[in-house]
Amino acid sequence: MTIADIGEDGILDILHARFFTSWAEDEVGPGDDAAVIHLGHHTAPGAGPARMVVCADTMNQDRSFRLSWPRGVEDNGYSTGWKLVAQNLSDLNAMGAIPTHLVISLALPGWLRVQWVEQFATGVMASLHYLGVPGVKVAGGDLTAGAEISASLTALGVLATEAVTQRSIRANPTVASSYRLIHRGHPGWAAAGLEVLESTTELPRALSRDAARAVRAQLRPRPELAVGPAVARQVVAMMDVSDGIGRDAHRLAKANRARVRVDPTWVRHRATELAPLAQALTGETATAEQWVHGGGEDYGLLAVIGEYDPIPDGFEVIGTLSPATTVDGESWAAAEQDQGPGWDHFRTS
Repeated sequence: MTIADIGEDGILDILHARFFTSWAEDEVGPGDDAAVIHLGHHTAPGAGPARMVVCADTMNQDRSFRLSWPRGVEDNGYSTGWKLVAQNLSDLNAMGAIPTHLVISLALPGWLRVQWVEQFATGVMASLHYLGVPGVKVAGGDLTAGAEISASLTALGVLATEAVTQRSIRANPTVASSYRLIHRGHPGWAAAGLEVLESTTELPRALSRDAARAVRAQLRPRPELAVGPAVARQVVAMMDVSDGIGRDAHRLAKANRARVRVDPTWVRHRATELAPLAQALTGETATAEQWVHGGGEDYGLLAVIGEYDPIPDGFEVIGTLSPATTVDGESWAAAEQDQGPGWDHFRTS
């Protein structure tokens, strides 16, 4: 069996089992968008309790980004720096946290032009500005040589309130009643942007604006960083959408030993505006539905609220999270085979 056989979730299952340790009630360990670490026992005597939120991501050349895309778009480093920041801060956002510091590590080949590093740094700072967190500081990092470019970022933050929005429903490790699945964001546009960048198909002039919007969504995502902290007390669970709504909704269900259903009518409705682009690029309007349901890197927010709770501003109901028909181990092992459509770093098909 290989890494490609078990995929990202299988790898995480192995690591989480090996790294298992006990966590305090107000901490969050591996398995969520970010970790929440209680610093109360590590501060000076008399200091109040503090909790740090931390997450990390890596982008590798020709896997996470390209220097030159088939469409002819060149990445001089700016978009890579921007996206590396955005995807990390999106994880903090899903936990209801406010970012404070970044630590960046780069592996760079000797042939790379100096201008790439300059533009990468410019993209990092531009992302912080446009995402509304210009006060976040780069605290340092590491440099090493490599055959190709690899960029890693660790983001640190603090909780905006005492509430922590995890994938698992607060105070309810097993779903015992029905909940509504809600979403805020622009599903499918980043996946459409990837299709545009990877394709050499000439697009009609009438679709130039849609194509540009899609490419921006892929290369320079803009997660709404004020939203996570604002709704932390209103939702009972939340995560960001990085690997596609279908796959991430499955992860919410798995975290709560529940069944999830994404409304196909909602998928079709959100795919409508992407259908012309899908038709031009792939010859099938149905591709737009695949982008909405299975496309990743949109960095919207997927959350859970009670059946009768008010819907937070800007969110829409997209499905349900309900009790599993059975919770015995055999049935759960079978249910977890279907991980939903979406992005997996290690799958080859």
